[in-house]
Amino acid sequence: MSKKALLITRAYYPSNASGAQRPVKLAKYLPAFGWTPVVLCAEWTPENAGDMYDPLLAAQPDVCRTVRIPYPTMPPTRIGRAPRRVAEILFPYRAPFGFTRRMLAAAEDLVRQEHFDVIWSTYTPGLTHHVASRIARRYGIPWVADFRDLPDQFVHYGWRDRRVLKAERRVCWGATVMTATTSWQAQRLTKSYGVPCHVVPNGFDPDDYPPVRGGPSEKFTIAYFGSLHTYRNPQVLFEALERLIAAGEVDRGAIRVLFYVTGEDLLKPWLAPYHNLQDNVEMYSRVCRDKMVRLMRESVVLLCLKSPEAGGSIPAKLFEYLGARRPILNVPGDGDLVDGVLDETRAGTSGSDPAEIADVLVTWYREWKATGTVAYRGIPEKIARYTRKEQAGQLARIFDSLTVGGPGGLGHGQQIGVERD
Repeated sequence: MSKKALLITRAYYPSNASGAQRPVKLAKYLPAFGWTPVVLCAEWTPENAGDMYDPLLAAQPDVCRTVRIPYPTMPPTRIGRAPRRVAEILFPYRAPFGFTRRMLAAAEDLVRQEHFDVIWSTYTPGLTHHVASRIARRYGIPWVADFRDLPDQFVHYGWRDRRVLKAERRVCWGATVMTATTSWQAQRLTKSYGVPCHVVPNGFDPDDYPPVRGGPSEKFTIAYFGSLHTYRNPQVLFEALERLIAAGEVDRGAIRVLFYVTGEDLLKPWLAPYHNLQDNVEMYSRVCRDKMVRLMRESVVLLCLKSPEAGGSIPAKLFEYLGARRPILNVPGDGDLVDGVLDETRAGTSGSDPAEIADVLVTWYREWKATGTVAYRGIPEKIARYTRKEQAGQLARIFDSLTVGGPGGLGHGQQIGVERD
């Protein structure tokens, strides 16, 4: 008989935010492992999601029963946004308050009306864990607290992150089990809370990457998809390309660097010193998911930006790049998490300084000049570890261990923890 899991998340389709992929794909594949999911999430519209709203995702049928709670639209003016920003700073695990109350009421209605064997909630934001902890404590349901990121995973984190961490430790003390996306995060959470924390990495869904007709590329195209931050800086790539152009190693007219991003205001000053690249770098807004996949598959090289400042995280986009099956260049190398995935899968390489990156690029450029492309050398059986179905199987086994008869199992109605005030 199928068991039932309540999945609590803010990010979900039709939002195209990277955080939406994890709950959507886990919900899609959990039934294959004996679990029926019910999703409680935010309701996203063009008004409250902005450029994250994807009409193609909105047209897709839900993969399971989904309860959506209207999410408040951000006021258009800075003065209008101020009260909400202040609330999110002061109460990071409860704001926006009205939305959190509605999520909590909807979760309570669900568990009163039907039996759930386990609750899973995913951070960010913290309000999902706040709702899950209240329901788990009140009804004695095992709770799995999932972390895609940690507030203290960056090398330098500020007072706002410390407030989030303080709220997290009050709320998450009652979790039965935790899951995280990297081993670094898992070790940190286990040390903080003394409960098992399993690694369920991010990944990709092969169904999102249908075969495409191969062929030579007219230009040596390097493409980046996602967000730019102060710690995701492509200047070391620009320096490498400028050196290659100046040395005559590559034809400037053959190079194309594309950014499909939020945060383009950061890119312009980063690019300004590199005069030879002004006509080669193109900036675009985010695109719908189907178009993004097509553009990934048409690129010669996919760019991943991971700074050592980002500590124990791996950009979620790296795993989508695995699905696109194009060579990956990670800039700069971290010597650990991202490099570990690339070394294991042979899906790409990293470079930490302009000379090292230039060596990689000139080798790929020469291959492209000779063949019209750069061959993808990823190892399929290693890459398969990062499929969403594989991760749903991992999560299902964790769920199984928490149900009656499983190792360390708990029955419905048994107290599992206390939320600290």
